[in-house]
Amino acid sequence: MTRTGRILVVDDDAAIRTVVGQALKRDGHRVIVVATVAEAEVHLAATAPDVLVTDVVLPDGNGLDLVERVVQAHPGLPVIVLSAQNTLTTAVRSTEVGAFDYLPKPFDLDVLSRTVQSALARGGGGSGRSDRGRRSRAAADWAVAGDAGRVSHHRARRF
Repeated sequence: MTRTGRILVVDDDAAIRTVVGQALKRDGHRVIVVATVAEAEVHLAATAPDVLVTDVVLPDGNGLDLVERVVQAHPGLPVIVLSAQNTLTTAVRSTEVGAFDYLPKPFDLDVLSRTVQSALARGGGGSGRSDRGRRSRAAADWAVAGDAGRVSHHRARRF
């Protein structure tokens, strides 16, 4: 059975944000896309997603540093790292800082979709909150933010 969740995507490339965001929305997820570490941290402070997908090279910082902070603050939150820096060092560092998985760019959207499903199946999620009212309000916030970011459908399957 396919699980859906709240996915936060961090990538400075607008085309990748659009394509990844739309692909994950088609899979039924509530998706927020941002371009910077600062924007990601704002969303993470307000409501932790169920899965974080982040690029490594971002305009205001290193995505792997973000991963390290996120994993410490939200130990149950799976993080998927995307990177055009297809080096063994980047892959190893992703693992060292606690990433759930690493996908080198270009990546297949179907592989990303399966990786997100695996991350959701792992359970735990990122919110760590037991208060049902806060979770419902947070879910509504994600739905509104996701709707506000909708863009036209893009047919690319590989990014």
